[in-house]
Amino acid sequence: MSHLVKPPIPLAFYFDGADDHIKVVNVPVNTEPGSYNTICFWMYWYGTLNQMPFGWNLAYDLWISSYNNFGFNTGGGDVYGIPNAQQKLANKWVYICAIFPNEYPTYEPSLYINAEKQTLSLLQGSRNKRSCTTTLYISGWGVNTAYKFGGLISDFRAYNRVLTDVEINELYNIRRDIKDGLILKLGIVGLVRGGGTQWLDESGYGNHGTVYGAIRVRCCHCNPVVRYGTATPI
Repeated sequence: MSHLVKPPIPLAFYFDGADDHIKVVNVPVNTEPGSYNTICFWMYWYGTLNQMPFGWNLAYDLWISSYNNFGFNTGGGDVYGIPNAQQKLANKWVYICAIFPNEYPTYEPSLYINAEKQTLSLLQGSRNKRSCTTTLYISGWGVNTAYKFGGLISDFRAYNRVLTDVEINELYNIRRDIKDGLILKLGIVGLVRGGGTQWLDESGYGNHGTVYGAIRVRCCHCNPVVRYGTATPI
């Protein structure tokens, strides 16, 4: 049974799957050996394979592969995650929380879908070593057009620590806003009204995302892609 919780705000960014993306630089992530960073966001994916809703700069990302697997891509076509991505994730709102360790695969990642921890397996490749970087992309992996995401992303957050199971459940069920350790929160205040080239960081760090082509939309449960203004591409 699908959970009734939807994104906490009726606004999101729409990505066309071709070249739309948002870039955030100088993010104060934890890069110490053995440390972890947590990425959380609401996602409505249209089901096209071989796309990345999120990626560290040419290093480490979440990938929906051409083999219908979803999880941590570590280079060379690797996927450490879950199978049957379309059945589990496509054409509905889902809440994704991914815990990225530095010095992978020495330290294990964790993946939560709708606050439920997933059992991860090596589905492709050889688990090449990867670590987090200070530049991240919402949609795709770097500035090229490969692997760009097609769908909606709302309320994107980055934390420079591990979120607990309780905290992830509270974010998913919209019980409280977790700001301790918050690096980047992209929500209703951060959406530039009337269009613009930035998705504003609400955390106070000032790490605003630069918008390349993605369109700000008003999304409702029955019709998630109703245009609500634009973010001017650079």
